[in-house]
Amino acid sequence: MSRNKGATYQRDVRKFFSECGFEVFDPNRSGYDGDDMRLTEYPQFSVELKNHATMALPAWLAQAKAQAKAISPFHIPVVIHKRKGKTDVGQHYVAMEVNDFIQILKLIKSEREGNE
Repeated sequence: MSRNKGATYQRDVRKFFSECGFEVFDPNRSGYDGDDMRLTEYPQFSVELKNHATMALPAWLAQAKAQAKAISPFHIPVVIHKRKGKTDVGQHYVAMEVNDFIQILKLIKSEREGNE
């Protein structure tokens, strides 16, 4: 049951990202080791997807961080988790540590400076 719920959520999130114009690939099936989603254009993000009634953000972030590190020390762990009472994936939450957010900002800054 839980694995089916996770697989359904993964499909919903992937569909949402695809509809927003991002190419998504699925490195692993729900309930198995490894990140749940990656974006072809942004391979440095390792995305963990969660659909649980009870939030366990510290554990989810630790899992995302371990999975990202297993891929590469340069991968950025991200958790997308369902917001209770909201079926629209666009209204769900994205969580990460501030240090990882700083990495994203540095990447954007570097790209901007390279294009000037």
